[in-house]
Amino acid sequence: MSWYFLVLIVFQGLWYGSDAFANHSRDVKPLLNQEPTEAAWQEWRALLFYHPNLWGGASGLIDSPGFYLSPNGKWDERDELTAFLQALFAGNRSAANYVGCRFPRRVKWAMKHLGILSERLPKIACPNTYTILGLTKVEGISLIFSSYFLESPASFFGHSFIRLQVKKNDQYHNPMLDPVINFSAVHGSVNYLSYVIGGLTGSFQGIFEILPMHYKLQQYANHESRDLWEYPLKLTPDQIDNFILTYFEVRQAWSSYYYLSRNCSLLLTKLLQAASSEVLLSARYRVWATPPDLLKRTITVLGDPQQVIYHPSNRSRYLHQYGMLTEAEREIFHDLWEMENLTPLQQASRESAAHILDTMIDYIDFDSRLTGAEVPKQFSGLRRELLMARSLNTVPPYADPVVPKRENPALMPPEQRFGVGGYRTPHKQAMIFTWRPTLKGILGNPEGSRSDMGLEMFNLGILVEPKSLDLLYVDLIKVENYQAKIPYKNFLNTNMYVRYGHFDRLASLAKGAELEAFFNGTFPLGGLRLAGGIKGTLQTPGNLADTELFIAPALVILHSESSRFRFIHQSAYRFAAHINRRSGFFTDTTAVLEISKNKELALEFVDAGFSSSLTIALWLSL
Repeated sequence: MSWYFLVLIVFQGLWYGSDAFANHSRDVKPLLNQEPTEAAWQEWRALLFYHPNLWGGASGLIDSPGFYLSPNGKWDERDELTAFLQALFAGNRSAANYVGCRFPRRVKWAMKHLGILSERLPKIACPNTYTILGLTKVEGISLIFSSYFLESPASFFGHSFIRLQVKKNDQYHNPMLDPVINFSAVHGSVNYLSYVIGGLTGSFQGIFEILPMHYKLQQYANHESRDLWEYPLKLTPDQIDNFILTYFEVRQAWSSYYYLSRNCSLLLTKLLQAASSEVLLSARYRVWATPPDLLKRTITVLGDPQQVIYHPSNRSRYLHQYGMLTEAEREIFHDLWEMENLTPLQQASRESAAHILDTMIDYIDFDSRLTGAEVPKQFSGLRRELLMARSLNTVPPYADPVVPKRENPALMPPEQRFGVGGYRTPHKQAMIFTWRPTLKGILGNPEGSRSDMGLEMFNLGILVEPKSLDLLYVDLIKVENYQAKIPYKNFLNTNMYVRYGHFDRLASLAKGAELEAFFNGTFPLGGLRLAGGIKGTLQTPGNLADTELFIAPALVILHSESSRFRFIHQSAYRFAAHINRRSGFFTDTTAVLEISKNKELALEFVDAGFSSSLTIALWLSL
C-alpha cells in the first residue's frame, strides 16, 4: 500500500504542477510578446544598475548573486525581464523568496509598462517594504557632498551620500536623526599601500547602508574637518517612492568598489536614476566617474546649485570664530591657551568672554577631532571648565560661518581639459598636446573648490615633431596642498607626484619614473601664499646604477585665488645624493590667464641650470 500511495502522490504532484506551469505560461507568454517603449527599456536598465562599458554596450554594476535572476541578466536586459516575469507568476514560494516581494520596484515597473494587474499575481502576502526599512514618512531627498580629504586615498575626490528628509509632523523632530543612505567600500584593517591598490583594482566590496545624519556629520565635519554641502532634490512623491523601492531591492547587494569608477557617487547616482529616468549618465563616465563631476551633473538636472545647505566643519567654525576676535581678545585667547586655566578671562568683558570661550572650545574640538561625547587627550580639564563657564554666560554666540559660495562644488568648471601649443628647449622645438582627464590642479579655476589644494590624475603631455611623437610626461597622480598655517595648530602640508616621462619635463633629459614629495609650511602674504620646506625627488631611468635622489630646500610663491590670473613659482637648490652628480638650482614658473569662459592661456618656464624649456599653450576645458 505504501508504494501505491507514494506513486499516487508523485503523479498528483506532476499533474497539478504541470497545470500550474501551464497557467503560469499562459500568463507570461502575452507579456513576453509585448515590446516596451524605449523609455520603458531605459527605466528597466536603470533598475538593473546597467552602465555603459568600454565596448559600446552596457552591463550591470551589481556583483552579488541573486540580484540578477537570469544567468545572463547582468548583460542582457531582455533575458532578465523574461526571467523576472516567469518568476513573478510562479507563486509556489514563500514571501521571503518570492520575487514579487524581493523586487517591488520591478513589479511597479511591470504594472506601469506591461499593464499587469495585481489581481493576476499570485496571492502571496509580502511584508511592508517601508516598515522593513523604517522609512514610512519620507517627504524629500537631499544629495550631500563632503569636501576633499587628502589624508585618505578613498576621499581624495570627496564623498557623496543621500539624506532622506522625514516628515515633520511633530514639534520634536530632529533633522539630525534623519536617515542617510551611504555607499562605501568594506576594507577591514589594511595598510595604506594595500588600501590604495585594493581601491584601484576593485578588490573591496562596496555596500549600501542606512545611518543617522548625525553620525555622518560627526564623521566628516568633526573628525575629518570636511565641510558638507547639502542640495535638496526636486523629486515628486512618486519618484521618492521609486527611490525607496529601488533601495529596498539593492540594500543587501554589493558591487566591486573602484575609486575612479564604481565609487560612492556613481552607485548613488544610479540609485537616483532608477527613481527618475531624467538623470542620464553620458558615455564620458565609462572609464572614470568622480564625485564632483557626478554631483554637478545630478544637481543640474534634479536640483539647483544655488539652493544649498552648508554644514561647516570644526575647522571652518574655529577659523570663523578666531577671525571675529579683536586683537585684545586674541591676546587673552593666547594666554588662555598657554596657561590652560580661566584666569585670563577675568580681564575680558562678559561679551568678549563669551566669544573667547566659544573660540577656545571650537579650537579644542578641531585640534582633537572630537566626535560625539569623546573627551580630548589634551585640554580635557580645561574644556570641561570652558563648557561650564559658557553655560553660565548668556551672551549669544556669533552666527555660523556664511556659505563660501565660491567653494560650492556644484559650480565647479568642467574637469576635462585639452591643451595645444608650442614647446621649446635650446636644442628642440615641437608642438605640445596636453590632456587632463579629470579633477583640477592648483592653477585650475578656483570656482567650486578650495584654491589652496589641487588633485590631478593621468595628466598627459605629448611632443609632436614632423617625423616623431615623444611622450614628455604622464602624471599618474599629482597632489598639491598649500593650506595656510592655522593659528595654534602645527602641521605640515604634503605635496607629491608620481610621473613617468622625461625627467623634470625636459625633453633633453632621460626618461624614467619620477617621484617627488614636498613637505611645507604655508603662510599667507596679501593675495599670495608663501610655502617653504624640504623637497625630495627620486629619478630612475630603470637602471638602479643611474638612479638619483635629490634633497632640496624649496620655496613656492603661489597666487591661485583669482579666476582671471593665477601663477606659481617654485625654486629649489638640489643636492644630489651622489657626489659626482650635478647639484644646483631648479626653478619652475607657470602662469595662467583666462581668455574667456573655459579658455585659458598658459605659460611655463622650467630651468634646471644645464637645460631649460618654455611652453606656451591654449587650454580648453570641456
